[in-house]
Amino acid sequence: MDNFKPRENSGSRSTNRLNLQASYAIIKILESHESDFTVVMDLVDDLAIFFNEGKNNINTYQIKTVGSKSSNYKLNSLISDDVFLKLYDHVEQFEKSINSINLITNMPISHTYKDPIENKNKTVIVSNTKIRLNQLQPEVRMKIEGNMKKSSHFIKHGLSDKFTFSLWDISVTSHYQITQAALLEFCSNEYPYMDSKTITALHKTLYEHLLNKQSYEFELTDDMEEVFKHKSYSSNSFKALLYQATSVGTLTMEKINSDYIHFDNLLHETKYNQALVRLKTKIFQHTNLFERNFEIIAPEIQKTLSKVKTKKELFEVLILQLNTELVYELSQIEKELLLINGIEEVLKRGLEDE
Repeated sequence: MDNFKPRENSGSRSTNRLNLQASYAIIKILESHESDFTVVMDLVDDLAIFFNEGKNNINTYQIKTVGSKSSNYKLNSLISDDVFLKLYDHVEQFEKSINSINLITNMPISHTYKDPIENKNKTVIVSNTKIRLNQLQPEVRMKIEGNMKKSSHFIKHGLSDKFTFSLWDISVTSHYQITQAALLEFCSNEYPYMDSKTITALHKTLYEHLLNKQSYEFELTDDMEEVFKHKSYSSNSFKALLYQATSVGTLTMEKINSDYIHFDNLLHETKYNQALVRLKTKIFQHTNLFERNFEIIAPEIQKTLSKVKTKKELFEVLILQLNTELVYELSQIEKELLLINGIEEVLKRGLEDE
């Protein structure tokens, strides 16, 4: 990033498009979860991923969207906006570090041209899930190259294998649910004990983190290293979020009802169900909420375990004792659920050696 200079700062764009970019970032984070990476929102491009290993370690993504009323993206419109020329800017700025430069659209790209042999108009539709730009039909490729040739670096690099196109079949209204489903599948495979409420809270928190990174505003004269910090989200941050999820993910309404609280009626149960969702969201939003309270809860649990026979009895003793000591603003029901979660966590981690 030492010599990086953005063409422009974050401009005003439709909220739907920005939200969709955050969802696409979640997809790429899930795909890259086993790597050491940093996602950068709306700085190098709509999205960029810096991998911390290897030489060619940067992937950039330009994401173009059209509304549901449109059936395709016109190639001439992309060229009029110098989209392909702007993609070439990454070659100029990160020549030795770029692994791939990706154009993503949510609708196919169409191009109409006149066939000189048949002397009639023909239309080419580009709808590949992934294809290199230099593998596209000659009529499409020539138009793209014409736009890229405005760059002085084109003579040296040409239309290299680094440039790709991908169709992401998604709408500006469905992306949130689709990425939520992708996270659900990921967690079901990696953490099969994690319940749906936890995954919903996890998705909401990750999504909001990325939107916050994306919305950070800067001036072109700002220190880019400092801007980079505000615009980036690391694999370590994602792992920390997953750790929080695994800390609260085993607490379910079934466990609460069977071991701690007997629900008198459906309304009673619904209040606890809603509070559990709120608590899990708060634990994600406030990184230290669970651990700070756990430091208060854990020693008291260990002191009291030998004096009680059941989890329910342990809970009833401690809620009276710790009710006013728990930190952060929580409702009474949220405090009860936090204590229950603390009891479960102590039992899961095991007692410290006396």
